[in-house]
Amino acid sequence: MNKNTLALLLAAFSLAPAAHAEMPNITGKPVIDAPPILEWPLDGGVAKPNLHNPTSNTLYDLHGKVDGCDLVLSTEGNYHMALRDVWPLVLAKFKDDPLHNALYTTSPPVVVAQIEKGVVQFDNLDIRCRPSVAVANKGVIDKLAAAGLADGEPRALYQDRGEVILVKSGNPKRIAGVWDLGREGVRLVTPNPDLETGAYQNYRDAIYHIAKADPNPPKDWTAEKLIDTIFNGASGDPHKWLTGARIHHRDEPWSVAYGRADAAVILYHLGRYTKQTFPAAFDVVPLGGSAENPQPLPGTKVDIRYVVALKGDWTPKQKAARAALIDTLMSEDFSIALERHGLKRPAVALEPIPPNKDNDLRLFYRDGALIKGSAALEKMSTGANLTLWLAGNQFFAMEDVIRTFQKENPGAGNVGLITLPPGVILKAINAGGWTYEGKEYRMQPDIYGSVDLGHLKKLKASGAMDQYMIYTHNALDLMVVKGNPKKIKGIDDLGRDDLKIMLPNPIDEGIMTFYARKVLQNHKLWDKISGGRECKACDTTPNVHFTVVHHREIPDGIKAGAVDVGIVWATETKNALDEGHAVETVALPPEDSLIDEVSYVIGSLTGSTHKDDAKKYLSFLQSEKAQDAYARFGFVKASTADLQIRAIP
Repeated sequence: MNKNTLALLLAAFSLAPAAHAEMPNITGKPVIDAPPILEWPLDGGVAKPNLHNPTSNTLYDLHGKVDGCDLVLSTEGNYHMALRDVWPLVLAKFKDDPLHNALYTTSPPVVVAQIEKGVVQFDNLDIRCRPSVAVANKGVIDKLAAAGLADGEPRALYQDRGEVILVKSGNPKRIAGVWDLGREGVRLVTPNPDLETGAYQNYRDAIYHIAKADPNPPKDWTAEKLIDTIFNGASGDPHKWLTGARIHHRDEPWSVAYGRADAAVILYHLGRYTKQTFPAAFDVVPLGGSAENPQPLPGTKVDIRYVVALKGDWTPKQKAARAALIDTLMSEDFSIALERHGLKRPAVALEPIPPNKDNDLRLFYRDGALIKGSAALEKMSTGANLTLWLAGNQFFAMEDVIRTFQKENPGAGNVGLITLPPGVILKAINAGGWTYEGKEYRMQPDIYGSVDLGHLKKLKASGAMDQYMIYTHNALDLMVVKGNPKKIKGIDDLGRDDLKIMLPNPIDEGIMTFYARKVLQNHKLWDKISGGRECKACDTTPNVHFTVVHHREIPDGIKAGAVDVGIVWATETKNALDEGHAVETVALPPEDSLIDEVSYVIGSLTGSTHKDDAKKYLSFLQSEKAQDAYARFGFVKASTADLQIRAIP
């Protein structure tokens, strides 16, 4: 076991609560700390979920209901400040056809009840729009899935950075950590244990486990005594434990600022935002690290929230709005907003390679030998002098290209090659490697090639790449069964219900993400074909399937008689014909083939461990022999101007 692995394991164990730790049962009852207000009766009685909250939400004099919404997000509220920053980006995507009633709620997770009851109530205002997207913790997401309400797999959205203690400005009680919460005269406010059970339990558990993990507790104190003192009445102070009325990210700050509380345990980003918003009212006491750079103490639990699309009888516009929101939440813009407000994306797991992809995982030895699959992955980190991760539709050309490179460069050694969808490769670069057939392969490429500059711009944003060049071109066409028995003539035929259609997925296949989707939208077919879904390995309609790796699946589907037509690269149809497969091409006009737009881009990573060999390979691509090698497989040669290395914009 190497030192890095050992350090990671030790860190993981140190943050986890001890297995034998037992928290005392909570027998006490908190006192609600809220401003006294006249609780006026509601016009139609109380409906649940109801987000009335005396410290923030009172709408007695706004009467009515809202329905007919194009977009509703039901979400946990603790990241409301980051969501606020990107919501205008969602709306801006519909500037030519604005959304009607687009809204989101930032509250305790109420989405299950909101769907079941058909309402979320703010006093005399009823919102009677079904949510189409939810953000919540895993427990709530699992409930949505179990109820059959989730549409597709949830995606990890963000994670917190542990807790802090929010105190009054100047910290008059001199609170320095969780032990001080047990002191005489210090009163603590928590989320409401009945209405925000999850948040209450998280904060309570943080107090206990941080205390339990402390190797130097105060004299005569234990974690169990601390819990009994705060929550079970052992202090003798009936107001030792206070709680808010409904929404803790509003109630806890109010109680500390104006109520009876001296302190609140709260998520770091909420404490930070509260301090920034009301600098004269609050201070923040870190629980590990500093207020600017939190380092959660042992015993802290860091949680992840997830986003998921919800099922419903959605119109095409509602589906488009749902997709636009999720795209925005998974975008770099939202990553930046999260970091701005003290949150971050979850730690990324290694990217899985789909099964049976040995032919896309190759190591070309200098002596002419070739190995594939897991064996190639095993050797790439140590046995390759250069590693290329390239858009997968080049797979059939690459043996010729690499062997030509090795011949033209006598000093060139072994070359590792992975040919998969460029979006999948980008995820693997960000994650630090791959998993395949149950094993992990932590590695990075020397060179990355995609079918669109957008992927390279993302690497530039993270400092992983700074230069590129265009090295070849391609075009879209339709691959059909030999003889074209269904008489398919062009893109408009993809709207036919009698065809079995297979298309690249819109998640991480560049051919769809950057090109084919635009063509389908131009023909007003995208909404019908996608069924409003953003997915892969899925049936979006009874006759349309989105692939995982299209350059393998579409030709195989046509050969097997399971598919009538698919959008592919022109080079892929040529390769299938060259191999004698019973397929045929339907050529597309320039406005649909995008022959004047499709450019393959490539560059070396700034962290490459084989910089000289990477430079030699890029120089080779600029040569006539490299261009001829690609052209033999139907690719369109790059121009002299294309082949100039330039800065990524």
